[in-house]
Amino acid sequence: MINVFIDTSVFVAEGYVKGRSITTLFDAARDGKIRILLPNVTDFEIQRHLHEDVVKSHGRNHVKELRRSFMYAVDECMAHIEALAEIDEETIEAKVKEKLDAHLSGKGVLRLTLSEGFDIRKVMDKYHSSTAPFSSKKKSEFPDAIALQMLEDWCADNAETCIVLSHDPDLKSYSSPFLEYKELSDFVASLEGKYEEVVSPEKLKTIFAASKYTIEKVLVDWVRDAYDDFTLYYGVADEVEYYEIGDVSIEWERQMVWNGRKDGCLFYKTFANVVTKIEVRHRNFDTAFYDSEDDKWFFDEEDDIITPVEGRLRLPVLIAYAYGNDTMSIESINNKEPLSRVELEASMFIEEDYAELHDEYQSYLRERI
Repeated sequence: MINVFIDTSVFVAEGYVKGRSITTLFDAARDGKIRILLPNVTDFEIQRHLHEDVVKSHGRNHVKELRRSFMYAVDECMAHIEALAEIDEETIEAKVKEKLDAHLSGKGVLRLTLSEGFDIRKVMDKYHSSTAPFSSKKKSEFPDAIALQMLEDWCADNAETCIVLSHDPDLKSYSSPFLEYKELSDFVASLEGKYEEVVSPEKLKTIFAASKYTIEKVLVDWVRDAYDDFTLYYGVADEVEYYEIGDVSIEWERQMVWNGRKDGCLFYKTFANVVTKIEVRHRNFDTAFYDSEDDKWFFDEEDDIITPVEGRLRLPVLIAYAYGNDTMSIESINNKEPLSRVELEASMFIEEDYAELHDEYQSYLRERI
């Protein structure tokens, strides 16, 4: 069994309960892949930091920014922004603490209490010599020092070792025959091997193939929605009548990189190369009639020009594998970020066979103007 100590700095960086790394670690503990050692002094520090962070932030800065934004000019948004401002600190802290306590009291977490025989002199010796986790600049690291000494004592008594996960440089440099520091991302990535009995590479391919239709339908809808903007096609032609988003073809890149575990799912990141066929219909000035009295152009719809356009995108896609029922689904597309107008315009290409016609048409329009 791999023993793991998660420092307070990791909880703070991961938003206590939001980060995929922290949830992956606790899910792995519940699955019996690792055992998390939690000294009571660390538990106290985590709770203290949570309280301070809620009191300091409480989302007030975010609310202020939202009130300055254009969103606040929209009545429907104003109500939501004011509702956020009304949520009090006690409610926020209680909700987050509830989720946090579910992690800390769950299966696979071993709480360590300060024993009667705990030798505080070992901690004081490190304090006086400025030995990690103390330093000349950081002399008040007693919670960390006590937690590390508790871990050492437990490991010595039980003939065990423990992995230390921390963002604190002083904990990284802590020297002990029982404790080994590892980078959080590296250790979380290494847990992939602990789930080999759950899903082999071959099974992964099989499940993906079985879920491919559902996955691609979500991706196709997302891509079509991204291109569904009339103003995008003014750069293709003037006097655009309408556009039609047609076939969307998807080519998946082979590599699927394990990205963590949460809520009974394993997450894999891959990329999809997407080609979208789009037809832009616009007016034909060659067959149009201009009425000088009304100062108006009259067009024959049957003579409208159709310009075929291709949209080409390479999108990161996060796949969730629910190994309880052997299904896959899309967790996020493009890291949950919408494509900007600049990205969309740069992704569109006029098919080569129509490029010359398009250029001639644009020149014709410029001459008309």
